[in-house]
This record gives sequence, structure tokens and C-alpha cells, in this order.
Amino acid sequence: MLDGASLVITARTIDSGQLVGIARSLTDWSYACYLSDLAVDRDFQGRGIGRRLIALTREHAGQESMCLLVSAPEAKAFYRRIGMPAIDSAFLYPRAR
Repeated sequence: MLDGASLVITARTIDSGQLVGIARSLTDWSYACYLSDLAVDRDFQGRGIGRRLIALTREHAGQESMCLLVSAPEAKAFYRRIGMPAIDSAFLYPRAR
């Protein structure tokens, strides 16, 4: 998963460098960025880390690039709370199980 990513941004603790958050994206650096994974360690949630990872992803993907994210059902409230716009024009073939 990491080898195939175009953009990976991490959040780490200052003291030990412990990985506490990650944003993994596929992007062409100009038109589209698919933020495919956003994860923050449960012990570090509520500190603005996820919001900052999204902001850095958008910054690095390029000012003209749109950012698309498909939310896990339990994370929808977070994206609404941070003001990320929802869309109704997306279509999906789900992963085969």
C-alpha cells in the first residue's frame, strides 16, 4: 500500500518519533488527489491531527487539485465536524470480498 502511494504524510510525537497518524493518497499533483487512508492513533484523536493531515495533503497535492475521500461509516461525523464538503455525484464499485 505504501509503495503504491503518490503521497504519504505522517504525524509523529516530538519526543520519541512514535507514529500517531498517517494520510495516504494517490495524486497526479495537479487535478485530482484521492486521500485513500486517514488514520490517527486512538490515544491521539481529538488533538487536530487528522485535520492537519488533510490540510497538508491538500497543500502538497497542489492548489488546483481536488481532494476526494471515501469515508468509513464510523468516521463520517468527523469529516462533517471539520467542515469537509460532502458530494452526491460519486459512484462506487465496492471491493470484492
